[in-house]
Amino acid sequence: MNEDLEQYLSTSTKLDSIEVVWGEGTLPVKITTYLSSTLAPERYISSARSIVFKGNLVLLISQENGHQYILPGGRLELEESPLEALQREILEETGWTVTNIKHFSFMHLHYLFSKPDGFKYPFPDSIWSIFISEAVEYKPEMIIHDDWVDDSELRDIIEVQQLPLERGELLLFDEALKFREIRS
Repeated sequence: MNEDLEQYLSTSTKLDSIEVVWGEGTLPVKITTYLSSTLAPERYISSARSIVFKGNLVLLISQENGHQYILPGGRLELEESPLEALQREILEETGWTVTNIKHFSFMHLHYLFSKPDGFKYPFPDSIWSIFISEAVEYKPEMIIHDDWVDDSELRDIIEVQQLPLERGELLLFDEALKFREIRS
């Protein structure tokens, strides 16, 4: 691991760690979630995501297979900053513009496989920057339909806490609620 990434990880608070397998069972990845108000060195950031609030509501994403999650966002495009990617991805996926964007967490992905040909993301370590933000304006005409998002809706915070979300997402959600309280 490069020294600058190692330094960044060592100054952050570890929240959770899990090993998953992506790519139809061929791509093992160790995902460690941290709390940090500072961005990672940008050369490691491959994705920007946010827990999006609107008052006491939270933006919930549903996939066609029934899976639900609370971290809309996605990959950075060439020459795009994490904030630009975040705003673009949320608008394209959900139709919402966001403001009051604050970095509060990140996921460190450590790939446990050999680098495939054409792999265009930082390797063997990359970072998904995680923010909290507030939904401002809904623009349904801006939604670009794809395989990742079937639907999105604003749901009450208490309802979202009862959903069968991934453990890491629930931990992040609890931390995001605390972070919002501190900021208000």
